[in-house]
Amino acid sequence: YSSLVAAQSETSCRNCPAGKYGPQAGREDCLSCQANSQSEPGSASCECSANFYGEGVCEMCPEHTSSPVGSTSSDSCLCNPGYTGPSESCTGCQEGKFKERRGSAECASCPVDHYSPPLSTASSACYPAPTVEFVLAMGGDISASQINEDIKAKILISIAETLKLSPDLLRIV
Repeated sequence: YSSLVAAQSETSCRNCPAGKYGPQAGREDCLSCQANSQSEPGSASCECSANFYGEGVCEMCPEHTSSPVGSTSSDSCLCNPGYTGPSESCTGCQEGKFKERRGSAECASCPVDHYSPPLSTASSACYPAPTVEFVLAMGGDISASQINEDIKAKILISIAETLKLSPDLLRIV
């Protein structure tokens, strides 16, 4: 652009600054990029900012998704790390799982006997689950081996609820 009216040479022209653009040569001013878009210095157009998509009008990606700068389609909006599923409805990784990259891939499980908080974004979030031993005080001539799996499951659920943990993190040994 040039602030000189009817400039006669290219040397009197200057690049539009970042955030503005000059759609055609010979303009006297630069136009501002619309909301949620950006431009590099000297650009002839603007592109959507990160986490937005579109052409002309930039719309925000759905919740828990992101997109790179310059995205023109909602297909560029992918689930963030710690979330999985189709981009229209990303759901968070559950405790004991993690996801490190953007996309629709499933959340990976922590190793056996390891735990991670919900929405974990790295395998380093997995840490050994605490070991807790419970002694069942039983009257009479009964041993733990005589308790059926249904009763063991109910005991684990009760303990998990009391400790506010997932029953998957507990087991009877």
